[in-house]
Amino acid sequence: MSTPQTILIVDDDLDFIAVAGAALEASGYRVVTAEDAGRGFEMAVAEGPDLILLDLMMEETDSGVRLAHQLRRDPITQDTPVVILTAVRKATGFDFAPIARQDYDWIGADAWIEKPIAPRELVQLAARLLETPRKEGDAP
Repeated sequence: MSTPQTILIVDDDLDFIAVAGAALEASGYRVVTAEDAGRGFEMAVAEGPDLILLDLMMEETDSGVRLAHQLRRDPITQDTPVVILTAVRKATGFDFAPIARQDYDWIGADAWIEKPIAPRELVQLAARLLETPRKEGDAP
């Protein structure tokens, strides 16, 4: 029996963690969670997840981007796919989504998803990102 791939969810929304975690676990993934950026970094280094899902706005409005940058600098997590999940458009009315590949590189993420996201879509996104290893310059 093979070891399931691990997905780290870093989000301060406990309802999102519960729903996303349940959907991913039902699809065969191992899920670990953290409720803030500091604990998220600790869990990422300790667990070595195969995929990291980050909320953009946690303690600060840019906690997710700061954590993504920290993950890209760490040798343990630098190649781990990172997805920024956010309700920033809903909260502010502005669309901050990256457009070009260099935007994603600057943010430190492989994908940017607006919440809410259907559990099925989240599972499909995870499967797609876990299929192929991340390479610098890949399209999101």
